[in-house]
Amino acid sequence: MMSKKKIIIITLFVIILLVVGCVYIHMLNKKPDTKPDDNKTNEPVVVEKENKNDFSFLKLENYKQNIVYSPYSINTAFYMLSLGANGNTEKELKNFLGDFKLVNYGDIDNKLSVANGTFINNLYKDTIKKSYLDELQSKFNNKVEVMHDDFNSVENINKWVSKKTFELIPSILEEGQVDSETRIVLANALAFKMDWVDKFDANDTYGGDFYLEDGSKIVATTLSKKAYGDSISYYKGDNVTALAMDLEKIDETQFELLAIMPEDLSEYIKNVKVSDIYDIDSKLVKASSEKNGIRINIPKFKFDYQLELKKDLIELGLKDTFSPGVADLSKISDRDLYVSDCVHKATIDFSEDGVKASAATVIISKEFSSIEEKPIIVSMDKPFMFIIRDKKTKDILFVGSVYSPNLWDDDRNLYIEQ
Repeated sequence: MMSKKKIIIITLFVIILLVVGCVYIHMLNKKPDTKPDDNKTNEPVVVEKENKNDFSFLKLENYKQNIVYSPYSINTAFYMLSLGANGNTEKELKNFLGDFKLVNYGDIDNKLSVANGTFINNLYKDTIKKSYLDELQSKFNNKVEVMHDDFNSVENINKWVSKKTFELIPSILEEGQVDSETRIVLANALAFKMDWVDKFDANDTYGGDFYLEDGSKIVATTLSKKAYGDSISYYKGDNVTALAMDLEKIDETQFELLAIMPEDLSEYIKNVKVSDIYDIDSKLVKASSEKNGIRINIPKFKFDYQLELKKDLIELGLKDTFSPGVADLSKISDRDLYVSDCVHKATIDFSEDGVKASAATVIISKEFSSIEEKPIIVSMDKPFMFIIRDKKTKDILFVGSVYSPNLWDDDRNLYIEQ
């Protein structure tokens, strides 16, 4: 029998796992006419795939705090960038992306929005190669929006992100992050509003104990329900407890939330691999297989998070990409472009009705120009004294001071042709 503490606790790892694009809102590709196998009622249908970056940022920002991000959004944006890279920059990006395979999700009104866009500097639009833009459209099924901007402010980019995330992310950039040196901005935005197949009843929500990492206890808003059907599964091991709950099915894609509660979350994060999650998948038991069903208690949560993306990416090996004069983005433009900054923000809202999540990634590319060093300026522009002397012997021939030099109006004709 599981202790009350373990039943109630749902640690921060679930907060990581709730983001669209992370494999832990699983994509279960179940065809409507698929006949169930009576001998395998407890085995989930899972498409196994391990993206290199699913947990990279989780491990780098393992600060024992609420965190949410979208590997799908980050990988998609940098995949767009990789199509414009050459040389070592291309190698860096391909190594970072690993086995990432682009999935083009379709938009569903008020349920799912996935958008990719490019913002191009109006004054330099002719310098962005048509071949690069054509390649983007080819890879993304002609669904990349191409927009033009003067980059005098971040307003247009923020408005686009807000619209594409159902206004869950009202702004992503701050003033000054783009300017006249910005040549192109690549952006991915996604939003997700899905209801549970089996919703919680708000009348059953209560104040439940939640045990923090340091062992202290708080009273959390806790959702509760008794489950009997096939839409909810669980696993109780010696060191890990897991809960899987189906979200509504759209077209041929089934989403689910998988919550994982280890004994020590921080240590688990340090070593977790996607294969560990698939191992849990194989052990999930459907509520329908339990004679008396299962009782679920899980806390409600809502927050947003912004990764330290540029710092993390440099640590993950994208060094040339961010280096002026070194980055090779010559498939985008013959100008000397580099990535000056990148931003990733995500939100999550877990409630009785379902999950609302959003994420956006913005990559800002500027042009590197080798600036000539400015000369040191020496201006004698107020009263001064002077000495005329022998340079070798230092014997002074004249000494004087100047308080009132010649007026330009008096001498102008000497220097300007009549």
